[in-house]
Amino acid sequence: MNKSFFPKMAVSNIKKNSKLYIPYIITAVLTVMMFFMNIVLVTNKNVAAMKGGSSVVMLLQVALVVSFIFSGVFLFYTNSFLMKRRKKEIGLYNILGMEKKHISYIMFYENLYIAFIALSAGIVIGIVFGKLMFLVLMKLIKADNIPKFLISGNAVTVTIVFFACIFIATFVYNFTKVQMSKPIELLHSDEIGEKEPKTKLIMTILGIVCLGGGYYFALTVENVLKAVSFFFIAAFFVVIGTYLLFMAGSIAFIKLLKKNKKFYYKTGHFTGISGMLYRMKQNAVGLANICVLSTVVLVAVATTVSLYAGMKDSLDTAYPYEQNIVVKAVQDDSFDKVRGKIQEYVDRYGADIKKSLEYKDMALIGRIDEQNTFVTAGAGTYLSGDENASMCTVVEVSDFNNMTGKEYSIDSSDSVILVTKEEIDGNKEFTINKNEEYLNYNVSEVIKDSKYLSGEIVSIVKSYILVVKDMNEVNKIRNTIYGDSNVRSGIDYKSGIDYNIFFDTDLSVEDSKKLSHDIQYMAVSENDEDIYIMCDNRYDTSEELTQMYGGLLFLGCYVGALFIIATVLIIYYKQISEGYEDRRRFEIMMKVGMSHEEVRKTIKSQILMVFFIPIVVAVIHVAVAFRIIKKLLLILSLGSSTSLFIWCTILTVLMFCIVYALVFVITARSYYNIVNGK
Repeated sequence: MNKSFFPKMAVSNIKKNSKLYIPYIITAVLTVMMFFMNIVLVTNKNVAAMKGGSSVVMLLQVALVVSFIFSGVFLFYTNSFLMKRRKKEIGLYNILGMEKKHISYIMFYENLYIAFIALSAGIVIGIVFGKLMFLVLMKLIKADNIPKFLISGNAVTVTIVFFACIFIATFVYNFTKVQMSKPIELLHSDEIGEKEPKTKLIMTILGIVCLGGGYYFALTVENVLKAVSFFFIAAFFVVIGTYLLFMAGSIAFIKLLKKNKKFYYKTGHFTGISGMLYRMKQNAVGLANICVLSTVVLVAVATTVSLYAGMKDSLDTAYPYEQNIVVKAVQDDSFDKVRGKIQEYVDRYGADIKKSLEYKDMALIGRIDEQNTFVTAGAGTYLSGDENASMCTVVEVSDFNNMTGKEYSIDSSDSVILVTKEEIDGNKEFTINKNEEYLNYNVSEVIKDSKYLSGEIVSIVKSYILVVKDMNEVNKIRNTIYGDSNVRSGIDYKSGIDYNIFFDTDLSVEDSKKLSHDIQYMAVSENDEDIYIMCDNRYDTSEELTQMYGGLLFLGCYVGALFIIATVLIIYYKQISEGYEDRRRFEIMMKVGMSHEEVRKTIKSQILMVFFIPIVVAVIHVAVAFRIIKKLLLILSLGSSTSLFIWCTILTVLMFCIVYALVFVITARSYYNIVNGK
């Protein structure tokens, strides 16, 4: 046989099956392009070298891992669609005398041509649009100095090797399928799975249980720290439940519709429901894939957009002042030394303090027990697994008045004011317990206002402010918790008392940053080891948040784009496959009197019944997941922006539905054209 026969035959097959191959080739090109652009950013040394570049690169590496897994799984998955559609054609070649090895030669060249087109076009387009992707990332993270865009040879090599392995794997799979199949089986492959599927009651019940379990975890989690693990547990059960219900529950649902005579015995419904029922075995996994992918897109985009849009509010809540200084010291008189030194540094810059706040406090980590008993956990202990994990900040009333701008008073040392964001019972006592040593206080007033409880930890655990009469009472609590020792270990200062200094200046952004740096590393006295200073600048924190949230938004949009591509392609192949399978059935119906308009209505009814089920279920998943995702956002300091998250979620759902509807229109038209032999 002429050696040029197989390459020519491969080209001819690709052209003849253009409706199947063109979407596959386009998807392969897009997948290569996105993988290449991502790895170009990861391997760009200038990105890693810029300020905050390490966190950006880390997020890009996460995106690369997602792309790595996605590319392999999805291209292999779409290849199975092609093989399924071409089984009859391959069987015909075999019956007409072509040996299986010759068929394998043709498939080899087909795979080779597609791989060449995908790699060459994907890398070229990736080079063209890579710079745009790079600039978008720099815009999102608001980089001051945009580094040079570089394309390394390693990026090209890794992309070629990785996708070459994928295409080799698909060819081996196709080759194995051809070698193991019989010609008669290939010719009659269209008839496989056309028996009416049985209702799988056990699988349906198991699906309901898994989905219900996932929803239960998502809706009942209270502790923010447990929300992370609960989220993955809930996601696991929801995914399993979704697949089981689509595979078994959908059949049961369609059979219920069939039993409804008023609904079933209509022109459009009769044909559509019958077609769905006989094919549901094949459709179920595809519909479940669409549902899961849609859910991932909605969650990823909505959360990352919320974080980015709410970044300023998060910053304003956590850092209301330009300079945020916390001083820890063994000796209490060190605080005055620090205050004097800070003023010296401010004067050096010729700055004026515009607004300031100073106070002393003591933070206690523990758990709140019944009857408002606060059980301290000791220094350095973090009760991450306890639902009642709490933080109690002790402050004297004069400093609390400075914090709030109000005039509260406490008459006796055994009376306190309790500030909380939690509901408390009628018990008017608050007890601090350390190793069975109790300090009992009468609560003279309860202030339920979360604005006084700012900071990341407040969003994560139960938080309180215990306002006492004076510093003598603060020291009494300190001595009970830490003892009389002034020994420190590392930065764990046993005085337990923090000196907080917050202020704004009239300095420029750069000078303000320099002032913070100088304060952080200033020499207070000859015995500096007794003093530990933490100085955060609002502008530095703003840059860090921008880099993190901008990188997360980039990651969310990147993953969303990948999964939208997957969703669209699955839908397209599903409709194309069903169109070819239904063409003969509709031809018979038109011969016995069904008009073109009735065929169109039937097709529309059939597609609508199946097409929008995945997106409806996906929206339900997102709605149920809202509560647990809100808990996760609390960890990232978006605790006060519930309304923002709601609106971002709604807008994301609307935009996705618009895209989904456009895909519906296009695929429905393709389906109708195939059925009509166009």
